[in-house]
Amino acid sequence: MPAAKKKPTPKLIWDEDHWRFRAEEARTIHDTLRDPDCKRLMNGIAECYERLADLTRDFQKAAAAHWSQSQ
Repeated sequence: MPAAKKKPTPKLIWDEDHWRFRAEEARTIHDTLRDPDCKRLMNGIAECYERLADLTRDFQKAAAAHWSQSQ
């Protein structure tokens, strides 16, 4: 039986909502954990996803400004 083909994931995801969703997922998991170290780590993961969302937003704004100036 042939292996199921998966849609390839782009190397970089330039979608702010994607990263915000991932941050929310991490916070949801955080809320289910009991171990303080695990909770701390999961909170850090959520913060990193939020940072990726912010960077994505900033990149898109800068790219849009660049392209509007060059046309």
